[in-house]
Amino acid sequence: MVYDTAVIGAGASGLMAASRRRDEKICIIDSNKTIGQKIKISGGGKCNITNKYMDESHFLGDKEFIWKTLKRFNEKDLLKFVNKNGVFPKIDEKIVKGTYFCNASSDVINMFKKLTSHCHYKLAAKVLDVDFRDGNFITRTDKGEISSKKLIVASGGLSYSSIGASDIGFKIAQKFGHAVKRTDPALVGLRCRKSSSGSRS
Repeated sequence: MVYDTAVIGAGASGLMAASRRRDEKICIIDSNKTIGQKIKISGGGKCNITNKYMDESHFLGDKEFIWKTLKRFNEKDLLKFVNKNGVFPKIDEKIVKGTYFCNASSDVINMFKKLTSHCHYKLAAKVLDVDFRDGNFITRTDKGEISSKKLIVASGGLSYSSIGASDIGFKIAQKFGHAVKRTDPALVGLRCRKSSSGSRS
């Protein structure tokens, strides 16, 4: 079978992209056994889905590109989208100022399960390489090959290797002629505990 679109990554970006392509034959590929593993742990399990203050000044990178992207789909559009699908995030200033949290990450995962019910899932499948042959993208995994007319790479970055994060997206980008800048750590988990004197360290 040749799919209309193959999506590498069953995280927020991949699931969102697949959910918007209702009239296509789609295959979603992920190395995890279940979808939304990064969603599951986001916001301490409550999914910090967006922020109240969203404009190009809050992002690093090409400001014009960011501005154009947010003009097409911003935080208000996202909130309308999830509200329409039964998820109602709220700001809890006690947790983080200006950040919208859901009741539970599972609400978002279940929403995407419904919205991608038209898709075929290829889970627990590690992507090894991608080629372009005879007008189709051939995504090679350790569970076989997937052919598609179009390919969306939404595999994320290198954080949280324990839940399947890898550098495959960077490798695919380089293979197809894109420049990749040096990657540096950007996420750090901090744990605090009480000292013997009762103060926090």
